[in-house]
Amino acid sequence: MSIETDFLAVIAGDAAVAALVGAKVAIGAAPESDPPPYVVVTFQRVPEYTLDGDLAFEEVFPSVQCWATTAAQANAVADAVTAALHASSDYAIEQRSVAFDPDTQLDAAVLTCQDIAV
Repeated sequence: MSIETDFLAVIAGDAAVAALVGAKVAIGAAPESDPPPYVVVTFQRVPEYTLDGDLAFEEVFPSVQCWATTAAQANAVADAVTAALHASSDYAIEQRSVAFDPDTQLDAAVLTCQDIAV
């Protein structure tokens, strides 16, 4: 399985996350038909090269955006996602920030993560 598949399975398979967002966990963007709250996951890939220019490995940094109609609701979803990722022991939260989209009037709690599985 890929990190994308594994990461989504941890979040979408968690009962506390599902109680807050249902099945509304998406990669890249949430469907416009989905009312908040929902979770959007993106993945940043950072290649590392040898001195010869060959690809040595690629680090993947997942980012989780928890969108809702209020900051409190977005933070509650982020708390549930954080607990699910912590319970998996495969991912660490490196940073947590907040955002607001004036176009949609939605609040977000954004989690920057790292795969720490050995």
